[in-house]
Amino acid sequence: MSNKKWHRTVVHAAALTALTAGGVLIPSASASAGTAYEWDLCNASDGECLGIFYSSDKGTKYIDSACFLTNRSVPDHWGRTENGGSVAVRYEYRNKGYNGGPTLYFSGAGGVGAKCLPNGYGGGEAIKNNAASAANQDYYPHTIYFNSGYGGAAQTVPSGRIYNLNSALKNQNASSSRG
Repeated sequence: MSNKKWHRTVVHAAALTALTAGGVLIPSASASAGTAYEWDLCNASDGECLGIFYSSDKGTKYIDSACFLTNRSVPDHWGRTENGGSVAVRYEYRNKGYNGGPTLYFSGAGGVGAKCLPNGYGGGEAIKNNAASAANQDYYPHTIYFNSGYGGAAQTVPSGRIYNLNSALKNQNASSSRG
């Protein structure tokens, strides 16, 4: 596996309901008509993204869980609103699409690896205040923050690295910035 590329295996990609700005939106049967869920904000064709993971490395040098992908700054891990506030787009760990969806692999420095699993632990959970680790495949560093709007305690994940979030940020993440 490359240290600079996510390796994507996409199964039945045509079953995905919509693509918007590089992200995948899946309406929830239980949500109101104005709510959608998104787990992929990475619009890089070669997978140069930050993966934020639901689970952490528990001493095995490997992370297996659902993840959230981005290659841009995200001011609020809750999500965003569109169309004048009439549509709420909630960010969640999913990466499972229909019929399996993509599986993403990452090899980092020091032999640490990450696998964003279809149907992995945390799939369907909100990203905000639920992150345990991050894998940065982007060319730029990403910083994860305690508060929305890029404030409070922070941890930077350099390019090519995989880190468990520190104790101030584990399950207390609210935003992330690129660069």
